[in-house]
Amino acid sequence: GSDEIACGDGTCLPRSLFCDEALDCPDGSDESLCDARNDPNRAAECDTNLCRLPECFCSVSGKDIPGNLPSDRVPQMIVISFDDAVNTNNYQVLDRFLNSNLKNPNG
Repeated sequence: GSDEIACGDGTCLPRSLFCDEALDCPDGSDESLCDARNDPNRAAECDTNLCRLPECFCSVSGKDIPGNLPSDRVPQMIVISFDDAVNTNNYQVLDRFLNSNLKNPNG
């Protein structure tokens, strides 16, 4: 059918079975090329003409700054969650994050 893809051996299976982390093709080819560029079930590419802030943001590289803000105007935030007490075993590590020596790399 139109929603099927051929395995390496010619067997046709539904597109949804490709890159689902389960071997479905007799030759296993449905799981052999599943990176972000080749996955047949990947999300559609972002259309920068349709995608606008604040509802949507496209970044092909993943490094673009929304709204073309200058890098020194981008807020930075670190979230630290504690699941135990601060003590002599972890104080040095936490002090490294909590002192004023760390700076925003963007400026």
